[in-house]
Amino acid sequence: MKKLLILLGVLFTLNVKGQVINFVKYPHQADIVIKFVEYRWESDIIIKKVNNRWDANKPGLWYWDDTMYNTKYPVYNKLNVLITEYSYIADYRVYVTTNRWEIKVNDDYLIDLEEWYKRF
Repeated sequence: MKKLLILLGVLFTLNVKGQVINFVKYPHQADIVIKFVEYRWESDIIIKKVNNRWDANKPGLWYWDDTMYNTKYPVYNKLNVLITEYSYIADYRVYVTTNRWEIKVNDDYLIDLEEWYKRF
């Protein structure tokens, strides 16, 4: 039984996909549409931006850099995100935190991620 649990744990950690974000320009290219908010209480999800793509291995840990922001084209092995100014258009209102313990994701976001992971 212990061997099975260890095997499942190893397989799970090898298959976890990081949330590498690619910002796109048009709505038809986006997997999700978000609006960045200034206050924690306004948000649907709270994420933390990490400095390395390998650190983005759990829901709520996002990685992006300036070169990805400048491409504006969909990349199919990354989560394509469109930023909007309006809350009624956004799928999620996102607050960016500096602490890992403040990360909060809801069930709808996790379901969207599972559907996105099934593409690969």
